[in-house]
Amino acid sequence: MSRSKTRFSVSALVLVLALTFAGCGEDETDKAKVRVIHLSSNAGMVDIWIDGTFQAVDGLGFLEGTQYLSVSAGTHDFSITPDDSTMSVLDINGITLAAGKRYTIYAYGSAKTIRANIIEDNDATLEAGTFRVRAIHAAEPVGTVDISEFTLGIPLYENVPFMGVGEYLTLDRASYNLGFDVNGDMIDDLVFRVPELPARDSVNLFAVNDGPDVFLVAQFSDSSVAIIDPAALLRAFHLSPDAGRVDIWANGAIRAVDSLGFLESTEYLVLDAGTYDFSITPDNDTTSVLDIDDVMLEGGMRYTVYAYDEVAFLDANLILDDVSALAPGTFRVRAIHTAREVGEVDIWVPDLRLLLYENFGFGGVGSYISLGAGDYILGFDVNNDQGADLTFSLPSLPAGRIVNVFAVNNGPDVFMAIQFLDSSVTTIDPDPR
Repeated sequence: MSRSKTRFSVSALVLVLALTFAGCGEDETDKAKVRVIHLSSNAGMVDIWIDGTFQAVDGLGFLEGTQYLSVSAGTHDFSITPDDSTMSVLDINGITLAAGKRYTIYAYGSAKTIRANIIEDNDATLEAGTFRVRAIHAAEPVGTVDISEFTLGIPLYENVPFMGVGEYLTLDRASYNLGFDVNGDMIDDLVFRVPELPARDSVNLFAVNDGPDVFLVAQFSDSSVAIIDPAALLRAFHLSPDAGRVDIWANGAIRAVDSLGFLESTEYLVLDAGTYDFSITPDNDTTSVLDIDDVMLEGGMRYTVYAYDEVAFLDANLILDDVSALAPGTFRVRAIHTAREVGEVDIWVPDLRLLLYENFGFGGVGSYISLGAGDYILGFDVNNDQGADLTFSLPSLPAGRIVNVFAVNNGPDVFMAIQFLDSSVTTIDPDPR
């Protein structure tokens, strides 16, 4: 199933059953309501049987769900079989259903490790302008996660394990950017743009995988389903000394960045995956001074786009930010050369006689390097004599930091601009000679 771009579309329900387990026309007061959603990517279409004889669901496919079915209150056994087969691949026995309650059964995991769970749904009345949501971890390749509101940095769930079911949260009706930290390093590895959900609705938000691909499945109280793919994250950094304040436009119509000044960085913007055309214009002007066309942003990735050099030579580049887990006690750094006045350089750690980058030219982007936490002095050799013509004393960098170090010039003055993962910026002048 292709998920090449984020979408929020209600799927058609494939199955609407008017049957009840106890038969048509009986009093509903002694009934429970049960629905089923299929979240096992390679299990094929399945049937659901109750107490071994009643076929409650016929031919349910991956990411499809049923409406609520009426089932007599009491204790029941459920079986999942391949479509048009009576050979059970999973039994869920001894499930007690209470009259007047609503339940969701979900099957998840791979065909070889298929599991199922039943959870009680809360349909109590909500205040106007709010909705109810809970997170359910059914993504087999992903371990324990922390979930937060990415843009606001507000924790929502901590240490949710695979197979975990979070408590319901009642939130104001709005769009949310949910960040998932999968390795406990306080950096969100996946971010999902969750659009504004229906008011006064109760939503099950499942984390699901299809092979290595992880996405969210929103199941609403009317049993419709929406698929939410990982978003792309993009931030912009202004390194052109004479360009003045600029705006950045996406696809000609959306002003993604407003009035960005020299040495200013935006925070990460949360965007749908896809192809974009970006334009840079002077602040409050629509006349482009630089177009960056056909930029492909992949879901689940972080990017930095930076404009650099003087206006007469203005250029821009897009680089991928690596936020994967770091070895204990280390930080990750890379150098980006945007100082035309310097020319080609070798970059050393003079105290350690450690060569980091050799023959590093203007416009170059160095590979990431992992270093032990601590204080470092970087030396720039501009004439290949293995001596440091310029040195820069970096601030102490603790373990876990991920930084871009830009060489920048403003006229003849050369300095460093350090961009941290939180998009804060520190500038460093050369050490006195």
